[in-house]
Formats: sequence, structure tokens, C-alpha cells
Amino acid sequence: MLDQHPDSALALLQTIDRSSIHKTESTVRYSILLFAAAMKNGLSVDPDSILTPAVAYYGEKDNPSREKMLTHFFYAVYLSNNNQPAAGIKEYDKAITVGEQIGDTLYTALSYTNKGVAYGEDGIADEEMNFARIGLEKIRLTNDTSRIIHALSVYGLAAMHSGEYILADSIFNDALALSVSTADTVSLINTRMRIACNEYFRNNIHHAASIYSDIYCSAPELMTAFDYGLWGMCGTYINDIPQAEKCAFFMEESLASCADSITWFSLK
Repeated sequence: MLDQHPDSALALLQTIDRSSIHKTESTVRYSILLFAAAMKNGLSVDPDSILTPAVAYYGEKDNPSREKMLTHFFYAVYLSNNNQPAAGIKEYDKAITVGEQIGDTLYTALSYTNKGVAYGEDGIADEEMNFARIGLEKIRLTNDTSRIIHALSVYGLAAMHSGEYILADSIFNDALALSVSTADTVSLINTRMRIACNEYFRNNIHHAASIYSDIYCSAPELMTAFDYGLWGMCGTYINDIPQAEKCAFFMEESLASCADSITWFSLK
């Protein structure tokens, strides 16, 4: 359930009375599954009471197991989400080692993909490209279309960060085709926004602006401050100042990072 239906996994785990669990091994096993399920459902969980005991317990265990792999993987996700990409990479390496030992394809692939993202956050483009590519190769083996689309997006972004815009365009279009074939509207729109971003950096400004405009008309709720920022910059280049001003206004409502703030100031 954790892999395919994390909402059901979380609901099932929450029916268990934690006070009825006495053995240390059972307690930490419950803890890592609960933390993983909560994180997969987008919930914020205190790692001190749930994740930390599992990290300490499985960190001392040499025997590979699914729980040990999950502990390293979700600890890596937690570290990466809390601005510690270098520490996260070390945990992804541990998850990969255990995943390969127990023959787990899914979390080994996700670890490679996320490791690529972490290198991207550190601005190390070559490593980002390398691990994003390995992650995509391995995630294809799962035949899980939604995860393949995600891995393609990560690889496409890595190519874009490396300035390989033609390759990025090809990768994003593969993701777009899969999104269309599975009628995954959210993935389709997110992929189109990445294509728009790539077009912007390829200096195809009018095309990028057109894509952003279409998305705004159909699904404005999926646009982030970053998307509005690039759309606004498109406006400045093609002399559509009213559009640039409108984007700056939208950005003020959704600034999420220092980078967004810098883009907003540049746009203003």
C-alpha cells in the first residue's frame, strides 16, 4: 500500500494503537512506515519522535531489509527538503546500496533520481545529469507511467540546467506524450510549463509566452511564482508591459523562495 496507495497505508497505520507495540524492532518498523506514509501524503511530521529512532536503529544494522532502505530513503528526502542536500545525498547512497542488495527497483531508482535533484540544488550540473539519467533508466523497469513522467521531467530539467536545451526539449516532449496517453492533466500542464521554461532559455520568447498564456487560461492554480516570473520576463522582452506588471502582481501573492524574490525585483 505504501508504494501504490499511501493514503490507504496511512489510514491503516493510524488504526494501530502505538501503546500496544512493545518490541523495539516493531516500534521502529511502525515508525518508519508511519513517517513514510505521512510524507507521501504531504503531511508535516516531527522527525524527532518518529524518524530519528528508526535512523538510529537501522543505522546500526548491517542486515539489509526493506525497512532499512526506507529509513535511509525518507531520511534523505527529509534532509533534502530541509536545505541539507549534501547530507541527503549520503543517505540516498545508503538507500541505493540496500535497495540493490534486496533487489528493490523502485526505491533504488527513486534514490538515483532524487540524488540527481540534490546535486542540481547544489549547482553541480554534470552529477545532476548523470544520476537523473540512471534514475530514469531504472524507473522505466517499473512500468509505472506516472513515475516515468516524473523521472523524465527531472532528467529534462537536468539537461536544461546544463544548457542542453535541444535534448531537454526532446525529453520534455517524451513526458508530454506519456501525459497525453494516460490523460494525466496535471502532469501534462506541469510538463508544458517546463517546456515553456526551456523555450524561454532558448530565446524562443514568443513561444514561451504563448504557452504560459494558455496554461493561465486553463489552470492558473498550477502556476508558481517561478512560472509567473518567467512569463513576466517574457513580457518585458516582447514589450508587453501590462502582462509583465500583471505577473509581478501575481508573484507578490506567492513568493516562495529567495530566488523568487530576486526574480520579482528584477521584473519590477
